[in-house]
This record gives sequence, structure tokens and C-alpha cells, in this order.
Amino acid sequence: MTAVCAMAQETAPAEAPELITVRVGETVTVTLDGNPTTGFTWNLAEPMNENSPVLVTMSYGRVPDADEENPCCGAPCPTIVKMTGVHAGAASFTLEYKRVWETDTPAMRTRTFVVTVKE
Repeated sequence: MTAVCAMAQETAPAEAPELITVRVGETVTVTLDGNPTTGFTWNLAEPMNENSPVLVTMSYGRVPDADEENPCCGAPCPTIVKMTGVHAGAASFTLEYKRVWETDTPAMRTRTFVVTVKE
């Protein structure tokens, strides 16, 4: 008898792009749910153009109610996405929620943002 073990990965349907308007020098913040301790993280699907009118940075947020000295491993931890207007224009980018080493596996979730930067 041969046993086969496979992990099924569910992918969520693509969401409609999120439209964001920001002024030059202004920052808009979006919080995305996640759990990086499982290996899944939010990352850019494609690198941003070096002349992009928006600067995108990501960091991990604070886990609500976590004990600062003894945070719970495996607890959800949000990803904070900051979009700062650099110069007037428009740009779009997609974030993928996946394990970066699984290059042949589709993202579990994606989020697309269309950002318009105004003077």
C-alpha cells in the first residue's frame, strides 16, 4: 500500500483593484491580514518602476494584545503597506500573499492597488 500526502492550497478569487488618491508628500496606509510565521508573506508581484510616482514600503504591525516580552508564535501579524506620493502621476502594483520559495505555486491571495498622486 502506498500513501500519498499532498497539501491543498486554496486560492482566493482576485479582488477588484483598490483605487487610492494621495498628494505629493502624503502617505496612505493599508493593513493586510497575514501570518508570516507560516511562511506566507505579502510581497510585490513585480518590482516597482524606479520612476514610479509612489513609494511603497511594507513592515509588520503589532499583534493586538501580544505580550511584548513573550509574543505568541504562530499568531497572526498584519502587514502594514505605506504608499507615499513622490511626484504627480499614476502607478499600479500587485501584492501577492505566498511563500517566496514556492516559485511554481500561485499566490494564495493577491491585492492590486491603483494609486494616483496629485500635486
